[in-house]
Order: sequence, then structure tokens, then C-alpha cells
Amino acid sequence: MATYHSATPADPVGFLREVPIFANLNDRVLADLASLIEWRHVHGGGVLFRRGDEGDAMYMVVSGRLKVILERTDSARGARSLREATRGETVGELALVTGEPRSASVIALRDTELARLSRADFTRLLEREPRAVFGLTRMLAQWITQSNQPETTPSSSPTTITIVGMGAGVPLFHFSENLATALTALGQTLHLNAQILEQKLGPGMSAIEESDEAYPGVTRWLNDQESEYRFVLYQADETLTPWTLRCLSQADRILHV
Repeated sequence: MATYHSATPADPVGFLREVPIFANLNDRVLADLASLIEWRHVHGGGVLFRRGDEGDAMYMVVSGRLKVILERTDSARGARSLREATRGETVGELALVTGEPRSASVIALRDTELARLSRADFTRLLEREPRAVFGLTRMLAQWITQSNQPETTPSSSPTTITIVGMGAGVPLFHFSENLATALTALGQTLHLNAQILEQKLGPGMSAIEESDEAYPGVTRWLNDQESEYRFVLYQADETLTPWTLRCLSQADRILHV
């Protein structure tokens, strides 16, 4: 599994309230649930789990995007895409009920923050709060319905768009500003580049690398923006800087200009 432990979100109870399975639970129960959660990170392109792996936990997407695929036994036919999961959505729900091996594989389409709830902890939660099973039942019914849909079912629309210039001198700032203005017709939109980020978080914060102790804090702030805005436009630098790499890792879609 290509994951490592991540920092706890600023408002874990607020996040859990967005997850349909737990929508009807009160704040006290959600606070108890938050204490059971493991917060994980998986890099874009990483495998969360594969078909046949032990079904020991469910995962909730805090930020990022996962794809659920059914790998064929006949490799020549490739894999069938079942669905994508974004913020507040879950994968691995069936494991909470059956504990059986995974029936599909899950990969990260971009850097993704996750909340992991083990089957053992979910069982303890049910003993205290049986209402949680109703949310799980609804989620499993939706999953079964989706799995029977044709493969042409549209994926969920992108939240984060990274804009990359194809050569020197491309007016990326003005293009990004105009695109952000246009997208506000569909929902609140935030335009971020290295300079804007440093105005908000401080000098040098756009240039920190993953090994820096401040990196998780920047990630958490970006995740908060992605939950607040319908679209976040990441404007890359002209060269392959740490900020450009960050923009690419946060992208649901990459737009070359």
C-alpha cells in the first residue's frame, strides 16, 4: 500500500459530518469516531489497495481523487473503471460488513488525503451507535447501483485545475484570472500561484519540499481551500520548481496553455 501517515485535519468532526454514512450522527458520536480514525496520504499514481487484498478498513477522501477499477483476469482486456471518489466519498465500504478480500482495486489519480476506519473500530462504533449501519446500507446500495451502470457513466467533475505554460512568455497570470472569473458562474473559484500563496502563508512557503516540516501545514491549508471553493486554479511557475510540482500533484485536470 502506497500510503503514509498524514496530519489530522483542522476540523475532523466537520469533515466526518460531510460523509454520507455518518450524516445522521451527532457531534458527540462524531468526536468519538474521529478519535478512531487514522489519517493517511497516498501519492498520485499510488495504489491504495488491490483486488484480493485483505478487507480490513474503509477509506474516506479528505481531498484528492481516487479511481475504483475492476482488473480483468484476461490482461488483454484491461481494467473496467467503476467510479471515482472525491472529498467526502468512500471506498472499501463492503469490507466493514464482510471482512472479505477486496473485490476491486483503488488507485490515486492525484495526491490524496484519506481517513482510514478499520473494521474492528467500526464494529465498536456500531455497538455504541447502531444508527451508523443505516448510512452504510445506503452507501452500499449506491455502490451496487453504480457498479451496474455502463462504463460511459460520467466521472465527477474536476475541482482542481492546474495551468501550465507551454514555453516562456505565456501570460499565465492573466489567463488564469480570466478563467477564474468565467468559472465563478458555476461556483466560487480561487486562483492560486506562488506569489498569492506566499501572501497568505508567508515568504518561502511555496518553495518548501515534502521533507520540510512545514509541508503538511501547507497541504492542510490547500485542502481547506478545496473544501471551501468549487474550483481551485493552480497556476504553475514557468520552470519545474517545488511549487510547479505541488500544482501538478494537486491537479484533477492539467491545462496546457
